[in-house]
Amino acid sequence: MSTETFKTELNQRAAVRARMLTRRSRVVAVTVALGALLVLGVIDFFSEAGTGPRLLLTLLALAAVVSLVLRLRNSRVPQPIDELVDSTEAQADDTTLALRTAADDFARDATARAEVGAELLERLDAHAAGMLNDNPLPLRAELRRWQIGLTAVLTVTVLFVALGGWLSYLRLALPGANLTYTQVRLAKLPERLAKGATIEVSGQVTGRKAAEVTVRLAALGQAQTASVAADGSFRVAVPNVSGPTPLQAFAGDGQSDEYKLEPYDLPSVTKYHIEVSPPAYAQRLKKTVDEPSFDVLEGSSIRYTIETLEQPVEAVFAVAGGEENAAENLPFAAGATNRFELRLPLLAESIEYGLRLIGQHGDIPLDPEPHRILVLPDEPPTIRILSHTCDEFELGKPVEFQLRGTDDVGIDSLKLLYRKISETPVELPVEFDEAAAHEFAAGATLDLSGLGLKPYDIVAVHAEARDGNVLSGPGIGESEVILV
Repeated sequence: MSTETFKTELNQRAAVRARMLTRRSRVVAVTVALGALLVLGVIDFFSEAGTGPRLLLTLLALAAVVSLVLRLRNSRVPQPIDELVDSTEAQADDTTLALRTAADDFARDATARAEVGAELLERLDAHAAGMLNDNPLPLRAELRRWQIGLTAVLTVTVLFVALGGWLSYLRLALPGANLTYTQVRLAKLPERLAKGATIEVSGQVTGRKAAEVTVRLAALGQAQTASVAADGSFRVAVPNVSGPTPLQAFAGDGQSDEYKLEPYDLPSVTKYHIEVSPPAYAQRLKKTVDEPSFDVLEGSSIRYTIETLEQPVEAVFAVAGGEENAAENLPFAAGATNRFELRLPLLAESIEYGLRLIGQHGDIPLDPEPHRILVLPDEPPTIRILSHTCDEFELGKPVEFQLRGTDDVGIDSLKLLYRKISETPVELPVEFDEAAAHEFAAGATLDLSGLGLKPYDIVAVHAEARDGNVLSGPGIGESEVILV
């Protein structure tokens, strides 16, 4: 082999080795840097690091990137003839230093000046070339292993990114940003919401899915929790939204955007003013009621007035149906602003009812429990004789009576009835205090001289009280009979 041929082959092999070393250096740098970033991303993904630890991870990631950039800039390896010679001799376990001598220009010149220099130099080059051919360095296999490693790291990185790891890389790049591991998004909530209503809040949890989601109404101090479905969706019923409040959903370390609820007021009753006018004979029982459940005397007329919060479109007095009567809706007449009036028909029996106020957004049942109007019949009076002087009666002397009685309305008349046995009774009107007609006491003096009594005659005496019921007839109460 000529000198020029050997030198050319040696330079070509050194150039190929330089390219291989440069490529290996770059592949190693990229593999190590990507592997480091993958490890840091996995640590961030599973640790839910706080601000401090996340900043440390970011600094390590920055160091890996800077190291990669510097390594790529300095990765070009010049033609390493000396390195090629050393590596080949070490692999061939050659101690003759033939390859080193053949590659050394000074040694080649010295050999060429010898007496048989040309022949020696040719034999030296042949031996050196044989060493190069017999001991190829395994750079391609080593480079291939690093390329396989880089492919594996890239595959794992792509898989990690597809599973949500891209957010971890974004957190490493922006350590101060509010980037959560779990993202919560609310579906659109109703535009109109009545106070006290129940709403259904739905949405989607993405990223690192949490097992539960909590919906909070901050101003009202309410919180409702529900499970998150396998597809990340959730539904939460939030009852009794009674006022303006921010609503927000929380899952894991994530939270949704804040949604402001501003429910409108329901048209509700703020005041009852119910005038009960009993029948004419019982006018002293006229009354005003401020509660929706009350009692009335049979035959009373009722003027029912309500004042409302907000102005409803319509107000209805809804009578519940019974075994004998069908349900009935009686509309109120609109009076002044937020005021409604209704004259109820005379009630023959007790009723249950509710008030339904029809607001701007549809029917709104006001009363979940029915109210009651109890119709009371007029009870007859009660009367009894407290005391009398019949035990000391003498012919020609009067008999004294003390009477006491009660009535739900008030008595209209009071009298004593007396008679000899088997004869027609005689009446004696008794005066009483009409102002105390509900619970009264009266005294009466009975003169029996008009009966023409003789010794051993028997006189029966009892008291009778009547009320003024002109609808179903007067109620009559009688005392026990006293024998004189």
